[in-house]
Amino acid sequence: MITIELVTIAQIPPFAEVTLRTSLDGWADTDIEGGYQNGRWFFELIDPKYLAGFECKFALNRVIWSNGENFAIPGVDDQSYSFYLNEFGFGLPTEPIVELGQTQTKLFDVTRPIPDDQVFDVIVIGSGMAGGVLADRLADNGVNTLVLEAGGVPLETHIANLPRPHFPGEFRKHVWERWYEYQVINYDQPTDGSRNDYTGGAQGFNLGGRSVFWGGFIPRMSSWELDFWPKNLKWDLEDRYYQLAEDLMGRSTAPVTYYTREIYRLLREQLPNYTHFDAPVAVRQNDVNANTITTGMFSTADLLLESARTPRGAGSDNLTILTHHQVIRVEPGEPCQVIAEDIVSKQERRFRARYVVLSCGCLESARLAARSSLGNDLVGRGVSDHPIAFSHFTIPPTSPFYDRFGSVKVVSQPMEPRPGEPSTRDPFNVLLELGADFNQGRYLDEDILREAASKQDMLCEIVFLTNTELFLENQIEFNPSNNFRPITKIRNPGLPPSVRSRVLEITNNILIALGVPLDDAGNPQTLAQGFGDGGVGGVAHEVGSLRMSVNDSNNIDNGSQAPLSGVVDENGKFLDEEFIYACDMSIFPTSPAANPSLTAVALAIRLGDRLIELVNSP
Repeated sequence: MITIELVTIAQIPPFAEVTLRTSLDGWADTDIEGGYQNGRWFFELIDPKYLAGFECKFALNRVIWSNGENFAIPGVDDQSYSFYLNEFGFGLPTEPIVELGQTQTKLFDVTRPIPDDQVFDVIVIGSGMAGGVLADRLADNGVNTLVLEAGGVPLETHIANLPRPHFPGEFRKHVWERWYEYQVINYDQPTDGSRNDYTGGAQGFNLGGRSVFWGGFIPRMSSWELDFWPKNLKWDLEDRYYQLAEDLMGRSTAPVTYYTREIYRLLREQLPNYTHFDAPVAVRQNDVNANTITTGMFSTADLLLESARTPRGAGSDNLTILTHHQVIRVEPGEPCQVIAEDIVSKQERRFRARYVVLSCGCLESARLAARSSLGNDLVGRGVSDHPIAFSHFTIPPTSPFYDRFGSVKVVSQPMEPRPGEPSTRDPFNVLLELGADFNQGRYLDEDILREAASKQDMLCEIVFLTNTELFLENQIEFNPSNNFRPITKIRNPGLPPSVRSRVLEITNNILIALGVPLDDAGNPQTLAQGFGDGGVGGVAHEVGSLRMSVNDSNNIDNGSQAPLSGVVDENGKFLDEEFIYACDMSIFPTSPAANPSLTAVALAIRLGDRLIELVNSP
């Protein structure tokens, strides 16, 4: 038997169908079906004819061929062959896409002219979660701001606010449903064939960046997680900037029902040393005192477009946005110079500003720093993604916790030990979703909603997100002969055995308490397939490629953490530059258990306040 494996991680939806086509089966005449498990498709070829050797390719939904040359498989029995989706893709773009549709044309074909001698106060490179928030805050406070975005405008709002397909009876992250239509893979895999170095993420080159394609979950980092961060920064986040970020993003929670109170009771029994609360999400509801239309899930595409298109208000007089401008390099000075390529006209343009901020994302910010000779030899080193374990399961109608329309999304965080208690705690947050097709769904057609509600079982998921220090041996290399294109060498060691054992224990206990059917060994049947993991980049939580220095933290004070050398200071300023900053997840000094979006926005607001002060100072 010959086994062929395709590692997909996050580049295609796990619910899409991948088939195998071979030279021995007439190529497209016969699609060989495989099995899917935890981000991998498996094809087992038993027929002896394959031992003569053959060529093959993959197909997506029996329509789209995999890119590149045919794969030559020698006829060796009992051999497995692994391929990685990023090596060839399914027609996935590998650089920013030029958008020339009506949305792009009407919004950005006519732009404000920029005189050659104009000096902006601040140039923000990237319009995503951090860059978009930073630019909006600067402009609102009178700072003359230019935003340079490599992508165009395929969508003006978050995909959760738009129609999407539904698949009743199947567990899907509905809110991400259309992400796979817009992602870009602007990096290369290492060529040594190491499976441990495989990166499974993708990038969003578009106005709003990945803020247009995300799950909306915005927990704060726990106090013990921030003990690894600079002390002053921890205080600023907890005292002021988390609240400002939540206000901006429209933090909301689900309404409290009898069903949710019963779930809380169960969790308090199972995890007494945890704090349990409704998962906060960035879904702004309408003002109850004003009959306005609900704005829905947060994105910086919404934020920037609303500000830019509102004349004489919301900072529009101070905000200039140029899409389809990919920055080539930044040149320090007074003023700084930013050289960008207009990827539509293929012309090079030069812009000037007192301050420049790199907000391009973990890979692209490090790439731009390398192209510009910014920072030190730590650029690209230490980039990490926190280990994740998840399990999908169903609650049957026989369970007392079955509710046809029930929907709960609860996050559980370990409590701080009290004085005199052991300082041990689980290093992860737990996210429990029951009725996930409702708390992730958006239904306008009542027939579709009725069909979703007619399912026999509740679709559920339990997720463990782990806090971890950066893996300092990880690195992004850059290819100078190919525009410094990133080459990712990022390992994710997964959960340590002791943590995995604890994850299994908690999951078993919660699933049994929820009435999930048991197998002959007394374990929940849904755990037979084990746990899935997000993989490096699988949920876009990569951090640390331009990490901040940590010379003063609570953990350094108590001797449990050594100082951490970095590329930028706690404000995001490059250590060897006066006027150039970075502000996105690349500057995180750890990979937190909490999803990073809220913290990225809080850092952007904090940097905005600092730059406002600097711009207005003599």
